Amino acid sequence: MQLDAVKYLLDIQKAIADIEMFFAEVKSFNDYTGNKLLKAGVERKLLIIGEAVNRFRAIEENQQIEQANKIYGLRNRLAHAYDSIDDNTVYTIVVNHLPYLKAEVNKLIDENYKGNK
Repeated sequence: MQLDAVKYLLDIQKAIADIEMFFAEVKSFNDYTGNKLLKAGVERKLLIIGEAVNRFRAIEENQQIEQANKIYGLRNRLAHAYDSIDDNTVYTIVVNHLPYLKAEVNKLIDENYKGNK
């Protein structure tokens, strides 16, 4: 795996860790929707994840992230159609889907990073 590809995986990993930190005190959907700063931070990190996924898939043909198209699609919606994103969609992605992306990215890093040190 190319070093740039590993860098993008590490960027995704860091953005996920940041979202997890942001959500440390979030106990409910209302906690999320009631905090504008939290929502802005999460959306920013999702933009970073989407862009890093897109850059990763552009240079790494042999290994892909399973939901890359949907992840990049969310990035595009956040960036260009921000007014069509509802809080429930973002909250659901963070709570239900981000753990799977985290596991997938961690596995790719574990399998490939050792060879690039």
